[in-house]
Amino acid sequence: MNRLDLAHDYAKILLANHVSSDRQHTETFEDLALQATKMADALLKQLNQECEIKKTIPLDTLISNTEMRDRTKNLLLRHNICTVEDAINMSRVDLLKLPDLGKGAMMEVKACLEKYGLNLKGEG
Repeated sequence: MNRLDLAHDYAKILLANHVSSDRQHTETFEDLALQATKMADALLKQLNQECEIKKTIPLDTLISNTEMRDRTKNLLLRHNICTVEDAINMSRVDLLKLPDLGKGAMMEVKACLEKYGLNLKGEG
């Protein structure tokens, strides 16, 4: 749902409440629209924050579909680490034992997993 749809829905609710109330009609349609837009913005902000907290990634996600650099993905794939599940079953030491995979790449794998609330083996 986008901001405009939310603001429109809120405006309908506010207008219905405004018209059905016995109070004096001092608010203009512009005021109601502004109020509806603010409500929509607040809801979208809250939804975005909740999405950030709940970020997940399926364990069967291919390494090639992650946000790591191509070099890191290729190194992992070369060593048959093809999915996120394969990666979480590796420890920090296991990764560092892989030829050509240094501390920087290991930290990149670790950071990518942590972004989704996952950890390398033995770290969580």
